Amino acid sequence: MPGTVVVDEAAEPTALRWVRYDAHAFVEHQDETHAVDELPLDDDGGVVWIDASGLANTQLLEDLASRAGIHPLVLEDIVHTGQRAKTDEYDEGRFLVCRMLRPDSEGIDTEQLGIWLGGHSVITFQERVGDVFEPVRGRIRTGRGRIRRYGPDYLVYALLDACVDAYFPVLETYGEALEDLEEQVLERVHQSQVVEILRMKRELTQLRRSCWPMREMVQSLIRSDDGSFEESTKVYLRDVHDHVVQVLDMIEGYREIVASLLDLYLSTLSHGMNETMRVLTVISTVFIPMMFLTGLYGMNFDTKQPGNMPELEMPYAYVGFLVVLGIIALLMLLWFRRLGWLGGKRDLP
Repeated sequence: MPGTVVVDEAAEPTALRWVRYDAHAFVEHQDETHAVDELPLDDDGGVVWIDASGLANTQLLEDLASRAGIHPLVLEDIVHTGQRAKTDEYDEGRFLVCRMLRPDSEGIDTEQLGIWLGGHSVITFQERVGDVFEPVRGRIRTGRGRIRRYGPDYLVYALLDACVDAYFPVLETYGEALEDLEEQVLERVHQSQVVEILRMKRELTQLRRSCWPMREMVQSLIRSDDGSFEESTKVYLRDVHDHVVQVLDMIEGYREIVASLLDLYLSTLSHGMNETMRVLTVISTVFIPMMFLTGLYGMNFDTKQPGNMPELEMPYAYVGFLVVLGIIALLMLLWFRRLGWLGGKRDLP
């Protein structure tokens, strides 16, 4: 049913923190009592940023949404964390969804970030505690940059910019990993390498799926005419759009490298198999004349009859036969080596 709030059982407990600031001062507060009525949403002094981390407390989220005038459909999108990056316009404000990315020991860690922009307040909804917004908080605390001189729309820009910038260090680790993997494949192929290649391919596809809608979302914000964003802020949103495009270009570049690495792995594996087959073929070819002569002299002709293998009566015939076989094998090996079939560089036709 539209507007129904159903939270995942694995959702973390909800924690609230807020900061209120203007050009001259700021106040930061960690709310442990969950007293929604005490949040400074009705104050006219400056910008209010409320951060809700964790989505387990549905009653708290509903109270916060009711207090801030957030539409029930927005609350539904907040708790359903599989949303694509998007922006929706409502009478009470504007809602944005994007994917927040952080490095993780097991790969990539993505979570949904919901941003509500209404009046002089900004409310962010995160799946769990911990984010990439410490640089933004630091600028608010110290008063560096323009953030305390601008309105809530500039804060939304700063949050989006922090989300997009968080992609770059993660992608840099992929670049370094791809370089190391390429050297390993060129040195010696191993089954674990193809597992790593496929893992990186899957994760890069996930990154592309997370980042691609953000480009459309930022474009919608730039083209919006509902007054949510000042024209001065849209200039900075264009910079965010450029960063998103740059991230997508990096992802596409790494996806191409992964595809070429997979081709290189299969080609190297095939080349190694061809080398093995060539060695086996050489060995088989060397033994062909030896087996022929062995089979020839193994026929049961009566040697006492004239013309029936008189060389078998020669002294040291057995030793001489072995020497002949050895000479044949040596000559064939030398010939194969000259052709480049046994080491060295093979002449192409």
